[in-house]
Amino acid sequence: MTEGFSLAFCPVSPPLQALSCITVSERKLLSEKATPKRIGDFIAGRVAAKLAIRSHLSLPDSLPLSILRTEHGNEAGKPCAVSDDAGTILPEIHLSITHADKKAYAAASHTRIGIDNVTIETYNDAFVQDVFQPEELQAWADWLRSDCNHPLAVCTGFAAKEAFLKWLGIGLRGTLPMTQIIPLSQTVSQSLFFQKQFHAACYVHHETGDAPELRILDGYFSIQDRQVIVLLTGE
Repeated sequence: MTEGFSLAFCPVSPPLQALSCITVSERKLLSEKATPKRIGDFIAGRVAAKLAIRSHLSLPDSLPLSILRTEHGNEAGKPCAVSDDAGTILPEIHLSITHADKKAYAAASHTRIGIDNVTIETYNDAFVQDVFQPEELQAWADWLRSDCNHPLAVCTGFAAKEAFLKWLGIGLRGTLPMTQIIPLSQTVSQSLFFQKQFHAACYVHHETGDAPELRILDGYFSIQDRQVIVLLTGE
């Protein structure tokens, strides 16, 4: 596998100090009731997204960008890049944003992409049983050479599911139990950021009982500052 995406990071700053980093159009996406944490995460995510897009498309810093949301269709709510000069969505770019514990990452690609970061911590048994199928969590444990109850296995599987929902373009409109992610292989990554690359069998289960849909995607895995970062991409 070769990397066909650009990745960017931005720490979360105090909201009032960072508001100048976003456009008027972006500010309109924030609710008047948004908490300082929500505002800080929002701004950092958009700063990271613009960095990733400029890197991937080789855009000049002078070209203003806004990171808005797709408004209609099956991918409503998915982040999209808009040129303020043209006022139109940049159609050639796919974008994914994630933030947790004052760290925001964004990835941009010409193919579908999803990224998620999860702080490594213990989740209760009820959450684990609701979200994962037994063989799914065991597959991640084997892949990581850990126990299936270890927080690393749970958090990696959790991040992979969130990344896949973003890859699908449905994000929070989907549910974690509707997906099943099985890592199929792994190699040492040539990236300075990611430690492992892998192929993943990604299933979408339907409430109708129809056969699940399967996608084989390229995956990337990293541990940074006690966080797991999982990125999935491909067609």
